[in-house]
Amino acid sequence: MLKKFVFYLITFSIPALFPLLCVEGYYAYKKLTFPTSFDGSLWALDDEAGWFHRPGASVRHIHKAPDGSIAFDVPVFTDDFGFRAAQAGGMPTEGAVMFLGDSNVFGFGVPYEDGFAAQAGAFLERPVAIVASPAYGAAQAIVLAEMHLVSLRPSYLVYFDGGHWERTVCRGKKRPRFILKPCFWQRLDGKAELVTPPAGLVGKAARFGLWPGGMIGAGQMGWSYFLVSRPVLRGWGYLVRAGMASGFAHDFAAPGADGQAIRAAIFENLKNMSRASGAPLVLLDPGGLYEDFARQDREVIYAGREVWRERVEKPSALLSENERMVPHDNHWAAGTNRLIGELIAGLIQRRQSGQGQAP
Repeated sequence: MLKKFVFYLITFSIPALFPLLCVEGYYAYKKLTFPTSFDGSLWALDDEAGWFHRPGASVRHIHKAPDGSIAFDVPVFTDDFGFRAAQAGGMPTEGAVMFLGDSNVFGFGVPYEDGFAAQAGAFLERPVAIVASPAYGAAQAIVLAEMHLVSLRPSYLVYFDGGHWERTVCRGKKRPRFILKPCFWQRLDGKAELVTPPAGLVGKAARFGLWPGGMIGAGQMGWSYFLVSRPVLRGWGYLVRAGMASGFAHDFAAPGADGQAIRAAIFENLKNMSRASGAPLVLLDPGGLYEDFARQDREVIYAGREVWRERVEKPSALLSENERMVPHDNHWAAGTNRLIGELIAGLIQRRQSGQGQAP
């Protein structure tokens, strides 16, 4: 009788376990073939921002080409606030130019001095504070920046958005509770508001191997991230898309969202930070995503599609491949970053001289 019970249990379990094994096999493959790694810990959990970079870190960022060779191997240091810096430790300077954004602002794949934030600082002869990380969405950058506005008293806020607003969108009928990083939740009335995770949830979830989506950007590449976090958060995303839950429908896309409503909320939050700190907002917008809002606000220092095309895209096309793009990756190399740094410095210098917007 017992043998028969075990036989039927195994027989009927196979159809139920097979899909799970397929999912876990897929994410195990993603873990084994993921091209980027860090030789040390770079992440720190945070109740509001989900995660940021560990203060005082000193690691190497290694990225492999498809043939297994090393595409790049660059040092990554963070200061005592967890911002990328030229060396490990030390306090960011009060009055620095504060940069907000994702991997492009962070300087993915290049040494610190070759990122466009550092290059803009060099052109301006001003210190910079890089409030950015690979895989960050707009909400994370904004929440982290707000934590340090009072202590840093930045002289300018520079926000870059090449489309990473999509990483920051929550949907659902009710205010989302099961989120491990902040988002802009689009309410039923169409408007969007900034929502942070419930107090204590991020740390509690991590104890069960459930990490905020996107933490590979800070080097969280353990098995639990791939075998627990990714399947669970992807499954929750499907429930959100079906209207059965509230939260992220996807970590890196915004299916079904009203992009204009989300970007309006992002723009308003950036403006609120600018007003609270007294730091003018510099908005880099290669895709023209915020043009409708920025053109109605004379205080915003705005560089949209046309300026970006003339000052960055056209001259970068004349650069060598290694100067234009990071090898075996789609992030900018030192030459393109230099063009962006020059653009930012020029925008700020024009404002200081009273000449207004970029030509």
